[in-house]
Amino acid sequence: MLARTQLAALDHNYNADKHQATTSESDKRFKVVFPKTSKSWVAKPIAEPKSYNYLQEMQAAVVQMRQDSTQPLRLHKAQPPPVTIAPNIASCERPAKETVVSMTTTRFS
Repeated sequence: MLARTQLAALDHNYNADKHQATTSESDKRFKVVFPKTSKSWVAKPIAEPKSYNYLQEMQAAVVQMRQDSTQPLRLHKAQPPPVTIAPNIASCERPAKETVVSMTTTRFS
């Protein structure tokens, strides 16, 4: 569990400063969501795709460490928890994306 948490932290730190994704016409991309707290449809920005450039170097280091080790390899497989999908919680119909994006304001705009 510790290793999984450390890998998640590395991945987060490497991809933390992503910019907002844009369309081919250079328009910013948004997704429309219905948060439980506000109980209204809002537009959230879509970030650029993640980059995994750091993984090849890390994988090579792990393989090298394993080749240099004299310890036997111990394998342990954990069963993932079952996935449950919640029903839609929206109390009103979803409006058009353009309408929600036009109403969106941020602290920085």
